[in-house]
Amino acid sequence: MNIMSLDQLGFEAFAPLVKTKWLVEPGTAGALELELAAVTPRRLISSGGAGGVTYEQFALELLGPNDRLLPQRIYWFEAPALGRFELFIVPVGRDAQGIRYEAAFNRPVPAQWPPPAADSR
Repeated sequence: MNIMSLDQLGFEAFAPLVKTKWLVEPGTAGALELELAAVTPRRLISSGGAGGVTYEQFALELLGPNDRLLPQRIYWFEAPALGRFELFIVPVGRDAQGIRYEAAFNRPVPAQWPPPAADSR
């Protein structure tokens, strides 16, 4: 399976995958299955100024079984539609459905490349 960099994975890559199951490798214990329960709506924030950068902010909400708590840290994930990638997750709650985790993103939106040609009037 392909290894993906998070630089290649933005909101558009994750949003259509809600309700899909991903494998996470916690280390010495066997692999664990987490479900992508939700992707929060994306917000675009501009840093302002002439050379301002636009950032996209969103979060992944993952749901895992109640019997295995994963502490906050970076884990290897495997999602059939995306490949393998590393993701920092934090446990944020527990309910009857399982343990909930969050991965928050605040990343620059890649600039258009190549840049549009200058008007040569």
